[in-house]
Amino acid sequence: MNAPVKPQGRGPRVDALACAAYLAGLLILMFAFMRPMLFRAWFFSSDEYVVAAEVVRFSNLDFRQHFFDMPGTPFMLLNALLWFVAYAASWVIGAVPRETPMSSFTYQHMPLLMVALRAFTQACGLLSVVLLFRLCAKLTNKVAAAAAATLLAFSPTFAVFNGFVRTESLAMVLILGALLCLNRALADDAERAPGIRDYAIIAGILAGIAAGARLHSMTSVLPVVALTLWFNKPFRGAEYPRWVLRWSMVVLPILWLGAARALMMVQHKKPDYFPAAMHLVLMASWVVIGGSVAAVVLYAFGPTRALLVRVLTPDLVKVLLGFGVGCVLGNPTVFAQRRFFFQSVQMYSGYLDRDRMSWPLGKNLVWYVKYYFDVVAPDKLTLLLLAAGCIAIVATRNRKLLPYLIGAALFFVSKPLNLVAGKHHVILWMPYFFVVCGYPVGLAWRKISERLPERRVALAAALAGLALVAGLCLSWGPKTAAVSSTDIEVRLHNVESATAWIKSHAETKSTIAISYFCFNSDVFYEWLKFLEVPLPKEALDGRDYQIWWGNRSTLKGRTGYACATPLDVPFIKTRLDLSSPGEGTDPYTDAHFTPAATFGSGESRVNLFRFDYR
Repeated sequence: MNAPVKPQGRGPRVDALACAAYLAGLLILMFAFMRPMLFRAWFFSSDEYVVAAEVVRFSNLDFRQHFFDMPGTPFMLLNALLWFVAYAASWVIGAVPRETPMSSFTYQHMPLLMVALRAFTQACGLLSVVLLFRLCAKLTNKVAAAAAATLLAFSPTFAVFNGFVRTESLAMVLILGALLCLNRALADDAERAPGIRDYAIIAGILAGIAAGARLHSMTSVLPVVALTLWFNKPFRGAEYPRWVLRWSMVVLPILWLGAARALMMVQHKKPDYFPAAMHLVLMASWVVIGGSVAAVVLYAFGPTRALLVRVLTPDLVKVLLGFGVGCVLGNPTVFAQRRFFFQSVQMYSGYLDRDRMSWPLGKNLVWYVKYYFDVVAPDKLTLLLLAAGCIAIVATRNRKLLPYLIGAALFFVSKPLNLVAGKHHVILWMPYFFVVCGYPVGLAWRKISERLPERRVALAAALAGLALVAGLCLSWGPKTAAVSSTDIEVRLHNVESATAWIKSHAETKSTIAISYFCFNSDVFYEWLKFLEVPLPKEALDGRDYQIWWGNRSTLKGRTGYACATPLDVPFIKTRLDLSSPGEGTDPYTDAHFTPAATFGSGESRVNLFRFDYR
């Protein structure tokens, strides 16, 4: 006789619905504030120009990448594929004539392309909130996960950098996906050879593609992966399984040949050929050679073999193998276009804060830590939760969360101290900080829920309370970003008016110098020309547009028009004169400039000047 089937409890179903409703509310709130940012002026930021340029190039099936946004290739490739699909669909349904080439289609729909790129960025941002919830729920509980997801959704920095075309959002999705796969790999006790269904391999592949989206992803995710494996899945064997030895016979020669080729490349280049990039290649090559040779030597001797196996565990080997595959998949263009990649590395290597370089170490360190803590914890509640989480994780010796606490702390040594500080630098570490913040909330919920006689609706009530506290005490990042976007749109509207004036008043073949806060559609096309992206003839109007950083030498011997705003003056005059004395220009006071037209008022106003440096 069959045993009676017990009816399933409604508690788990209610909990799942409550969590789904909470996440849906977070996502709707984020999108409601951030949706207008999709439709801001399509020439909003030069950060978007360079990414869009490569998307245009790739969508024309030209994969000779010129700009590597360290490196940003997966973002560009995915969006190029989506844009090519949109073009093909338009051609199939008859929305565009069949003879319309891809470049003309893109030029005719440039605002739509920018909307699509921003929409992809925002979609990755929304997905990151969901993935963080799932990850934190597995590490702690659902209330802690809701707290971590809320902090990410409400973060002002996260909202701002999801409001326009950026690669960090995709990198965060890939990092969180890798950590979720790693969590699945921890449950697998079998020591089998790598395979396409092995979650450790998949985690490594996702981490490698993340490095293709944003290079410093590797310093964010790999330490947490290694620490998670060491703390939660230590390898007890004294020797490697056979598959590790077989794979090493294939992989190690490839690594040595690649490193030797890189060393030869550095040796045959001139000393001043992208020196910072060549120095990085040199260091990476010797690390690969030295590290792999050291591993072989350590494994060759019995006393050190066990130590090597316990540090470089078989699962970690799988992750690293997958990481190598992911790096190739995520950045396939770098092999043929390495000169442009090195050029990008060289450019970023010069981003040093010259003022802080002269500070004493103690003062510099305090400023640096405080700057990034203000980014991660912009309000008192977040700061309090972060402090409580650090104490609770250490006090309870939580082996699941210690890797995330250490990973968050490692951010502060992940880049040079004197690098120009930027809020976006810490974005890929934010999930770790917020997992730590969610832990004390999860502990409190666990203590409370144990004493509740009726738990069916308790989680829903706890989530409602969490939402109330968040609404009252947290900084509303999406709202702040939306307000800032509205203010910027006023200036961009004035830029559009100034551009229309130039089109109707400036002589053909005249020089038009455009400063940063006046960047417009013509600057975008000039940037595409600089990056050697093909443009249709109708995109150019015969005038000589100059991307003007304020340099007086750029205008020497010329006459024409210049576009500037009050916001530009500190950069094109004050700061430029500090780095290059006599090069700075203030069109508002310089006698070579004569006012021609004004659009708007206050700091958002845009001024056109007639200049004559002949």
